[in-house]
Amino acid sequence: MSQRAYLWPHILYLVNLLALPGASFLILFGWYWRSRRRSAPAALLAAQMTALVGGLINGALLVVIPLVVLWLSDRGPITVTLVIVYWVATHGACVIWGVYALTRENAGRPLFVRGRE
Repeated sequence: MSQRAYLWPHILYLVNLLALPGASFLILFGWYWRSRRRSAPAALLAAQMTALVGGLINGALLVVIPLVVLWLSDRGPITVTLVIVYWVATHGACVIWGVYALTRENAGRPLFVRGRE
């Protein structure tokens, strides 16, 4: 399998964060589900699973936690400001992690080596 196939899960992870949230996650999930049924190489499944788990963690960090904090708080100006600062910092950290994973994969040294020769 070509090296480019292993890059796509990481690219979709970054597109999910930067351009099309939700849509690219659904594309990645559908691709993983279809690849799993067709017995794709273990390395491709590992790359897809890494991006899927990362997307789920991002959803929890960027959507669920801020909503819970706003729901449980008094929604004062300081709370809203702290939630915005938290969201921007967390989003930046997730993007940096995605770029790091993509560059490692592009260099041929994936984050998780499973099924590679």
